[in-house]
Amino acid sequence: MWRIAGLLIVVATTLALPGQAKAICRIHTPDVAYDNAGVIFSGRVISTDDLSKPPPWNTTMSVDRVWKGEVLAPAQVTVSSGIYPVRFQSGIDYLVYGVRVDETPRIYTDACTGT
Repeated sequence: MWRIAGLLIVVATTLALPGQAKAICRIHTPDVAYDNAGVIFSGRVISTDDLSKPPPWNTTMSVDRVWKGEVLAPAQVTVSSGIYPVRFQSGIDYLVYGVRVDETPRIYTDACTGT
């Protein structure tokens, strides 16, 4: 009886507060993150969009080292409007795991990719 009541409370809360429910991205091992990424590189943020506005945010980064794929310098990185966006900060170094869409030079990433 208590299990059913508890389940009803969880369902009612989820339905009443849909904006509060968030999916969880799975944290991958480095090997899985490597396999899933189209490009992996390290670099420093040169400039980024205003993070006080909602994503997507466009970021320009220097390229220090490339582990996978082809990355043109400076790299153009777009942070998707997913559940866990990466909040790049100017002047900070990052290791970026990303993917390309439609073979453009722009790289897309979010926290679920391993960045």
